[in-house]
Amino acid sequence: MKPVVPLLALCAGAALVVTTALSAQEPRRPKLDAKADTNDWESYYDYGVRTLQQAPPHAYAAFSWAARLAPWSADPLYAQWVAFHMRDIPRFRKYLEDDLKTRNAPDVRRADSLLAVAYLRNPFVHRALEMALFDALPGSWGGDTFTRAWIAYANQKLDRATELFGRAIDDKPDRYYRYRHIRAVLFVAAKQYDSALTQMTALLAKARQIDEKELVRAYESKAFYEYAIARLEMARGNRAGAQEALERALVEDLTYGPAHLWLGALAETRSDTAKAFASYAQAVDLAPEDAVYHYQYGVALLKAARAKEAVEQFDRAIALEPYYADSYVFKASAHELLGQTDLARFAYHGYLARAARNAPNRSLATRRLAALDGAAR
Repeated sequence: MKPVVPLLALCAGAALVVTTALSAQEPRRPKLDAKADTNDWESYYDYGVRTLQQAPPHAYAAFSWAARLAPWSADPLYAQWVAFHMRDIPRFRKYLEDDLKTRNAPDVRRADSLLAVAYLRNPFVHRALEMALFDALPGSWGGDTFTRAWIAYANQKLDRATELFGRAIDDKPDRYYRYRHIRAVLFVAAKQYDSALTQMTALLAKARQIDEKELVRAYESKAFYEYAIARLEMARGNRAGAQEALERALVEDLTYGPAHLWLGALAETRSDTAKAFASYAQAVDLAPEDAVYHYQYGVALLKAARAKEAVEQFDRAIALEPYYADSYVFKASAHELLGQTDLARFAYHGYLARAARNAPNRSLATRRLAALDGAAR
């Protein structure tokens, strides 16, 4: 019988070292179809999905490059974790069995770190791709409600999956309570944020009843639950509720970087720049290797016309992830504010060399570059 126990029903949320590759040797960039946009992360992601079961190493490389082009997205990070384990199914089985040698292997730990970052980028990342791993395990599928729920999810029958997960949780609430998160993911996919919030609130309440040692063992974090609730409150347009949830997350764990980051974003909406900058600064201090955090801090500084400081953040983001195009276009704008025309032109060229064909800032960058070139003549 195939085990249907997707390991991380919910992901850890402590301070993490963000890595962009699982080994010192970067995967070779896959060769796409001649018509494909090689600056578009979705081109690599789609290629990875197509090749996942037949050629997992190729899929892994594709997802890795998708993550580099779009470090803000949870999907390629999550898919990279799946492709990593697809390369060695017998080892994945040992991973499921909590084999300590397997779990503690450096590359496996780095893969788990990528998975953790995926959940921090989006607590409700789509998880159906995970079923490819369980489908590759030997044995046959069971007919229990929980297994049928996962199969429905994998087959994109989301309403049916939502119903079946609910039935499984109701039948065995103490065993399957963590899978309220899966129901929340499904509700988010349907934009039913109120229902998703109900699931996450119930999950948090149950977690508070569980012995702390079990929570640590299960890689769960109440700070993460609060963060996920905050993201749902934002989706519902309830900024006050989001603020309260993020503050509760910091009560659970003062080092929880995503809570600081999103508190900064909320402070910006209130035009409280002092609070916003303090929160962003705290976030980058806690996760100095996260290019996205530096980028978001840089954008906030640029909006406040603090161009010199913004350039510092964009430079750090580019050093950490040189393939992320948007860092270049905002860096160019900051250089323009500082009157550094040559540096602005160089950054615009950098952006256009890396931006997807349909990137929203491409036309702006083209116009600004033409204007700067014309002024230089």
